[in-house]
Amino acid sequence: MLQLDYDGQRRAASVGERPKFQLLPLDMMIAVDAMQSLNGVAKPFAAWADLRDIQVRGIRYDVPDVPDVQQSAMPIARFLHVGNEWDDSAPDADWTGLRDPMREALTEGSACQPSIAFAADGRAVLDLQTAQQFDVDAEAAQLIAEFEVDRLLDMHDADGGPGSVTAGYRWYAHYGCLTLSHAQKLEHDDIARRTAFKDRLGLTLSYDLKDVLARSVPLEDLPAAARAVWGGLSSEPAQLLLC
Repeated sequence: MLQLDYDGQRRAASVGERPKFQLLPLDMMIAVDAMQSLNGVAKPFAAWADLRDIQVRGIRYDVPDVPDVQQSAMPIARFLHVGNEWDDSAPDADWTGLRDPMREALTEGSACQPSIAFAADGRAVLDLQTAQQFDVDAEAAQLIAEFEVDRLLDMHDADGGPGSVTAGYRWYAHYGCLTLSHAQKLEHDDIARRTAFKDRLGLTLSYDLKDVLARSVPLEDLPAAARAVWGGLSSEPAQLLLC
């Protein structure tokens, strides 16, 4: 989408016209970038790196010609045991969600100190701004585009280490760029913790699928209590599940 937008802009500029379309405007690009980081499917700020590839480095991301293939059946769900203390496996488990220890330490006692809320289980979570639906603040997005891109690219190019794949989402959240729906405040903290855990296991961006499958088990090999919980998936096609 970024490539098509760039090509459209170049064609319009060559004939002195306004671009006729924009498939991925700034706010949508930031939303995609944030959600990719939250779910651990791309490095933090990967969208900005893709934009740099296209606009500066001359790398192209053309729509590929994909040959037709026979439909294949999805594999049956398999399960990777993680136990009940999976979040506590982090060096600092209190910070595996959306909180930022450095920011909270630097702003302690000031008007800029982040607000903290508590979940029903007592977990402290970042009290992000909420509304009826997920949104990207237009003014914050413009400020990022004008003043922060070089810093974001530096963070993308650096290796943050295991568990850091959610750093992009956290940065957007702390910048005040994201507004969540009311339900997403706890939900996104949960997702961030699970993604950070998978990242610590090496199960986010690049991993050996054969190795993961060898460590997983089918439904029938689960303990009885786990089979009772997950039994509805016994014949459902699904990806690898953590339980």
